[in-house]
Amino acid sequence: MATLRLFIAIRCPESVVTAVAGWQAELRAAAGQAYRWVSPEAFHLTLRFLGELDEDGARAAEAAVRAAVSERGAFPVAMRGGGAFPKPAAARVIWAGVANPGDGLADLAAAAEAACRAEGLGRADKPFSAHLTVGRARGEGRPPDLSAALQASATREFGTWQPESVELIHSTLTPAGPIYRTRLTAPLAAR
Repeated sequence: MATLRLFIAIRCPESVVTAVAGWQAELRAAAGQAYRWVSPEAFHLTLRFLGELDEDGARAAEAAVRAAVSERGAFPVAMRGGGAFPKPAAARVIWAGVANPGDGLADLAAAAEAACRAEGLGRADKPFSAHLTVGRARGEGRPPDLSAALQASATREFGTWQPESVELIHSTLTPAGPIYRTRLTAPLAAR
């Protein structure tokens, strides 16, 4: 039986995509081919990674998304600053930050986690971390030290918006990077 690689996310508006892509271009100039850079069209905030699911699991994920957004209103998300996992001097993952994850986004991620568990999808592999991935180090070698570039962007503003919906996204991995297709869009309630 075929499986689907799924995750629950919020997509970014064009204004945020443009701002983050501009910053990403600056980092690319500093770090070049040491990283695989995320296509701006793929920028998103992951609320819950689900992994490989069969069709029954995918239907359970759809139910979880609907449950997570039920009676949840829109809230502001402010994107600010950048960083790296595990640390700037050994940046394996470069990310743009969320200035206010506790003001709605973390609550929505917790609701998604609870709904996934209620639907029998198990616990998340990692705790929720509000960020937008912009690049990943290639290979196992030591990536370049981006401490100075990331420090310089610590207070950089990428924009604020109110998400209107949450998506269940099907990810297909390819050598050119992932292809994302929205399987379900669930609107947040108007406030």
